Amino acid sequence: MRGRYGFVCGGVLLAASLLIGVAQAETVFRRGHQAEPESLDPQKVDSAEETNILLDLFDGLTRINGQGQIIPAVARSWDVAPDGLTWTFHLRPEAKWSDGTPVVAADFVYGFRRAVDPSTAANYVSILYEIVGARAISDGKEKDLTQLGVTAPDAHTIKIALTEPTAFLPGVLALPIAYPMPRATIEANGAQWTRPGKIVSNGAYKLDGWEPQQEIRLVRNPEYWNAASVKIDVARWLVVESDETAFKRFRAGELDFSRIPVTEMPWARKNLADELHPDVNMWTAYIILNTAKAPLSDPRLRQALAMTLDRETLADKVDPHGEVPAYGLIPPGMPGYNQQPPDWVALSKPDRLARAKALYAEAGYGPDKPLKLELIYPTTEGSRRTTSAMAGMWKQALGAEVTVTNEENQVVLSQTRRHDFQMSLYGWIADYPDPWTFLSIFQSDAGDLNTSAYNNPEFDKLLNQAKETVDPPARLKLLEAAERLVSHDMPIIPMYYDVRPYLVSTRLDGYHANPLDVHPTQDLAFKP
Repeated sequence: MRGRYGFVCGGVLLAASLLIGVAQAETVFRRGHQAEPESLDPQKVDSAEETNILLDLFDGLTRINGQGQIIPAVARSWDVAPDGLTWTFHLRPEAKWSDGTPVVAADFVYGFRRAVDPSTAANYVSILYEIVGARAISDGKEKDLTQLGVTAPDAHTIKIALTEPTAFLPGVLALPIAYPMPRATIEANGAQWTRPGKIVSNGAYKLDGWEPQQEIRLVRNPEYWNAASVKIDVARWLVVESDETAFKRFRAGELDFSRIPVTEMPWARKNLADELHPDVNMWTAYIILNTAKAPLSDPRLRQALAMTLDRETLADKVDPHGEVPAYGLIPPGMPGYNQQPPDWVALSKPDRLARAKALYAEAGYGPDKPLKLELIYPTTEGSRRTTSAMAGMWKQALGAEVTVTNEENQVVLSQTRRHDFQMSLYGWIADYPDPWTFLSIFQSDAGDLNTSAYNNPEFDKLLNQAKETVDPPARLKLLEAAERLVSHDMPIIPMYYDVRPYLVSTRLDGYHANPLDVHPTQDLAFKP
């Protein structure tokens, strides 16, 4: 979900003062967080920044652990029918909400129905479309929420009926949109139900405080079904938008877990080798192109821009932090999958440039009529360097005039979802290790997730065929064909397969590099 690119702390001294007098045995984990959350409502988020906090606050039927594995959570086990269309989940009777009331099957039924209800406006609802009735309800064609294929035969059993076999369903169920929802709390408090003092959650932590643009403070949830395994008492998510500031605060001992500016990587390799973790993720950074509006509705222009982006220079000189230049959508590491970059990748750079210039001219642009575009990006130093460099590349190669505009991350996300942009710096990290997590958002009916407004019936057909295909190799071949269409139509310009370098305190135990870039607090601990 994670729609993703990306994001002071005047209240730090106040927050620190509140800790004075707390028992010395209390363990406090301080993590730098790049942006103020747009929401803590699990069904209204789609960015990695918000999801990371929600992984601490809630448990789904399954969850993603600190090694990037999908493991049982509220569901202690499950069964799958031979045809793959019915999944039965058996809930833990000891699971409770933070107010002490039991988590029961009805909470999941309510959550799923709320997720697909059009009035909720869930950004990530399309990921549930394999559930019977989900698409029709979400589209407003079916008004009866009880027609959704999620039922509760008893208080500790959930049945999910699917339209097609969905092998990656456990990964989907670990995401916030599939969490159980506290119906009484939501109905009593409306949109304010996620505020401190009102929110009821069922994860390892509960919300203790929320200072906008400063800090979200979580404390251990004693009602959590696995509370005995949780070692950290307090998780402080401190909003630190600048990588440079996060780096300084880590070195000053104010953060236990932080990002690092790429300009400091050489120094950190020499001086903070034990703390530095330049982890490789299943994460593709790219430029979204709004295919619904001229001039980028012309695929010739999209290809010309993609062909003249010097990814190697971006990765080696402009923003070097170990990333790999990317030409296709799907990152390396997907089990059994062959990447499908565009055919022009095989051309020499001079031939590639010549073809790009020809496409640019065919589209009606040249020295006397330069292409003029705006590229929006979230306010970070790395993003500024990258977008400025790209604008220069397009100017030199094609004569195109690209204006780069920075906004707060939430503004960029909002404009991108509303298709109120021409080009947008973005990216997507895998929610689970399957190509579907990258390709599904380009379906014509993916709603706000289809940020490029891509619409290709052949692409939709291939994904529908993949959903109906039980044989894994045959399914992957269909998905490879779908990626080839994306590479041909170019609704996005892949930049690089990214890494996210972290600084992790040597006092911290349980940190594992993993391709999903997930590090829940409950899987961490401080060394004795």
